[in-house]
Formats: sequence, C-alpha cells, structure tokens
Amino acid sequence: MRSGCASSALAAACTLLALVFAASSTRAAEQLYRYRDAAGHWQFTDRPPGAAQNVEVITRDSEGLAPRLLVQRVDEPDGAALQIRNELHCPAEVIIELVDRENIAATVADAMHWVVPALADERVIVPPAELRGAMSFRYRYAYVLGDPEATHEPPEMGYRAPFAVARSFTVTQGFHGKATHASPANEYAVDIAMPVGTGVYAARDGIVVEIAYSNYARGTDPELDGPRANIVRILHEDGTFALYAHLDRASVRVRPGDRVRRGQYIADSGNTGFTTGPHLHFAVLRNRGFELVSLPFHFGGPQGTTVQPVQGETLTAWP
Repeated sequence: MRSGCASSALAAACTLLALVFAASSTRAAEQLYRYRDAAGHWQFTDRPPGAAQNVEVITRDSEGLAPRLLVQRVDEPDGAALQIRNELHCPAEVIIELVDRENIAATVADAMHWVVPALADERVIVPPAELRGAMSFRYRYAYVLGDPEATHEPPEMGYRAPFAVARSFTVTQGFHGKATHASPANEYAVDIAMPVGTGVYAARDGIVVEIAYSNYARGTDPELDGPRANIVRILHEDGTFALYAHLDRASVRVRPGDRVRRGQYIADSGNTGFTTGPHLHFAVLRNRGFELVSLPFHFGGPQGTTVQPVQGETLTAWP
C-alpha cells in the first residue's frame, strides 16, 4: 500500500472517475450486419440492411471484453472494509478518497493509493481494525493502468512497424506533433496515414489488456469523438503499453488476456474517433504516477538498424 495526501491527484482525475463508473454498465451481446456496397466497400450497421447483397451477421458477445477495476464496501464486525477487485490483465494504480467521514481517526488519510497487481483482490481496512464504534463514510475512486515503477526497456531491434512487412506508409505526425499531440500522453505518439482496412500488426510481444471494437463514428471534437476510437492496448514485459488507435469497426482480432507475438495480425486500421482522415495512431506509454505519458522509441530498420519516425517521411516495415 502507498498512502499519503493524494487529494490533488484525485481531483485531477475527475474525468477518470467518469470512466470508472461508465465501465460498470451492463455488458451484453451485440449484433451487427456487414455488407459490401455498390463500390465494393464494407459497410456496417446495427439494423438489418434490407435488400443489400451478401449480408453477414456479426454477433459478438462483449462479456469479458471489458475487464474492470472495482472498489466495494464490505461491513465487518470491527469496522468497514473496502475491497479493490482488479479484473484487468495488468497492474493498476488506484486512488480512494474518503468523504463525509464520521468517527474515523484523524490518522486515516482522506485519500490513499495502492498499486494492485493484475487479476488480484486487495482488502483495505478503513479505519484500522483496532478502532471500534459507530462510523460512517462515503468514498470515490479512480485508477490508471500500469505500475508507476515500470521502466521502459525497448527491444534492441526496435519496435516493429505496425503493418505488413515490406509495406510503406507516410508518417503524418512524428514526435512532438503540433497538430493534436501536445499532451504528455501524445508527445511521442506517431500518426501513420493508411487506407481503412489495412492490416495492423503487433509491434512487440505482450498481453492484450484493453480493446474497443464497436465504434464507427468519427469527428473533430476531441472530448466528444476521442472516446469513440476503436483501440487495442497491449502490455509489454517491462510494464509499458502499446496503444493502437482509430481501428476499423469489428476488425479487432484479439481480446483481453490474449498473449500476442511481435508481428501478429491484431486488427485493421480505420477512421474512428477524433480524426480528420484514415490513419493509425501508435504510442508507447507508461504510468508516471497516476498519469499516462508517452515515451520515445525507435522502429526496426534494415539490417538490424533502428529508425526514429519523422513527420513527412516514409516508414517501411521490416521483420
């Protein structure tokens, strides 16, 4: 357990709180329809497409596709307990803030935080067990994926460019991109222009921890359209993550808990979320003390060399 004054961090995580509660919504099967239009392009709809030819029904059970982290109160004879249940396939840093406290010792911090291992339960006693008597409190919480102690250890050969070997695409935003990559989470992100439906391949071995696959909308409002991106997030051995974003609807081929290998086909590129045109957004991220930040990296080049992605230049995938 890591405790202390974490109120400022929790206050800064108000948007994450919304995500915590949104993740608690009911999960159910989703039925989609896929067909080719007159131009031969795939179209997706959640309503039967009438007289369209060659219609395919896609039924995907989302149960298990959205692991969550939950904090629940449990009443015990010697006081209340809060139990953290981490259903995620990665560690998570959790902040819990107590509000409206009564009969709870002043030594119990208003806000505390923990790093909870993947697929683990931790019981947090509030207040300490030796304190008895009537007490009450409410709480709120937020969390960030990843262990803040993780250290980036990139592969010597560099990250594999995330598309098929021998194919080449243009980098439309490199490191420090001024168009939409001003935040710490995007400072070292890379945008690669590619047609919708282009195969996306894993840049490094890892475990899938998060996916989104059912979005089809796009736009230029970051707050509204940002959460609409289809994504795959993969945890690496060193505790960092790779994020693959703006993927095509219903194209994600992996699910949380899957182990993937470098060069494995994981999805198709698309044009979903906050975007002005078809491209793949790729970033390597770590948790820097309750804040996801992007990290500089290199892609693998010819004959064992590595290359840094540069805006306006062509990137080629090597094995």
